[in-house]
Amino acid sequence: MKLPGSILVVLGLVLTDLPVCAGSEPFWIWHTGDGQSASELFARRTFHVSNRVRSAELRVVGGATNRVHLNGAPLDFSSRDVDVTSLLRLGRNVLSVQTRAEKRPGLIALLVITLTTGQRHVIASDREWKTAGRDSPEWTALDFDDSAWASAKSLAPHGAEPWGKVLRRD
Repeated sequence: MKLPGSILVVLGLVLTDLPVCAGSEPFWIWHTGDGQSASELFARRTFHVSNRVRSAELRVVGGATNRVHLNGAPLDFSSRDVDVTSLLRLGRNVLSVQTRAEKRPGLIALLVITLTTGQRHVIASDREWKTAGRDSPEWTALDFDDSAWASAKSLAPHGAEPWGKVLRRD
């Protein structure tokens, strides 16, 4: 079920029916600008939730191997749409993704949150994400200091080759 205001994560799959919200176009990101220098990516994005959450769903498209955490909790991706409503908290939150690239390094993510007020917040992969080419202790924790990590490099907007369109517009 597609809920307005959800977080969406898909692991290593090329899908054509993932929603893209207007004004929140995600970009393919990586740790280095060429997308070729490192085969593994550790990426984090902190964000704030200002009110109680009505719904949240998650999807991420990355490499062949992915580990995803929300506020330090590992997520199980046994289905395409992961409901993460219960993992979000008022105030500061963090989404962390580790992916290993094989042929085409790149990570694209879309996080859409609907609050009980009806407001919708979208977190899309872009240069605001922090990235590293190697693991750090406790890197998925909310209080991890990522100030030494680089800002993500935007490789291309959604739909660009070699990845193509893996997200659809609602």
